[in-house]
Amino acid sequence: MGRRLAIAFGGVSTGFVLLLAMALSWPVPSTEGDFTLNYNPTEWPEVGPDGEYETRNGDRLPLRVYGESETETALILLHGISIYGFCFDEMATYLAEQSAIRVYVPDLRGHGYAAGPRGDIDYEEQLVDDVADLVAHVRAEMPQARVIMGGHSGGGGLAVRFAGNDQSEGIDGYFLVAPALGMDAPSTNVDFGGLFKVRLPRVIALRLFNAVGVDALDGLDVLYMTYPEKRQRERMVLTYSWRYAKGFAPPDYAAALESIDVPLRLVAGSEDEVFDAEQYPSIIEEHAPGGEVVIKPGYNHFADVLNKQETLEIYAAWLEGVE
Repeated sequence: MGRRLAIAFGGVSTGFVLLLAMALSWPVPSTEGDFTLNYNPTEWPEVGPDGEYETRNGDRLPLRVYGESETETALILLHGISIYGFCFDEMATYLAEQSAIRVYVPDLRGHGYAAGPRGDIDYEEQLVDDVADLVAHVRAEMPQARVIMGGHSGGGGLAVRFAGNDQSEGIDGYFLVAPALGMDAPSTNVDFGGLFKVRLPRVIALRLFNAVGVDALDGLDVLYMTYPEKRQRERMVLTYSWRYAKGFAPPDYAAALESIDVPLRLVAGSEDEVFDAEQYPSIIEEHAPGGEVVIKPGYNHFADVLNKQETLEIYAAWLEGVE
């Protein structure tokens, strides 16, 4: 009897291992013909960094700085996946010139002009650590200023993740534009509007490994952007590791939002192609009841909320009023 049980158990174990191996080696999903967003990154001007800041491991990450250091407000803007800091140039220029706000726009690790591997990080919390190091850099330059943490799309999700981390103490406000709040958030569309494809069987296998404490395979690719070749910029990231995918969004968006006890403003467009913007008001009301939400009728996920004059005026008015 014992021998039979051992054989049966061995057979089940072997089968399970084979299933995991199949899941890990599952083919890359096709991304052809799936991009439907009203957004073409190649139409936006290239704006390279004019500075850098040092992280705790000695790396130096690219940085764009707008405005004067004598102002009373510093705003950090974190970009979303695939793209990099160029996307904030119009917004940052407007805020610096019209509202006397000093704006810091980094290229996140693995993006844009940053050196090193593309779409991967060394450990899951490295992006949060990089943001904390940027905050320290800003405070050293502007010890007198209020510091507002902001971000768009995945960068907004990273800002929320940062809020739930113990390194976020001293941030004076959060400014979120169509943020990615994580897979479990009601605002997350199942297909993300066709922006990227997920290698789901591989993700399931990696989750199982992570559940038993194995993270050695977290550098495997799981996320693939769907930008057609004619819309790709030279420095865009088109593939992400499981480690990076985990490190961008908050693991628990509700807890992270509930940790915010400073002013919060979330802005999104009603026609957002990537997220369900109608869900943002109820999310904020439940988990950050002191926060404000503005949903702009007819606005999309990219150009409308980043560059339209009306939204820039809304951003400036709120940022100037943060105490």
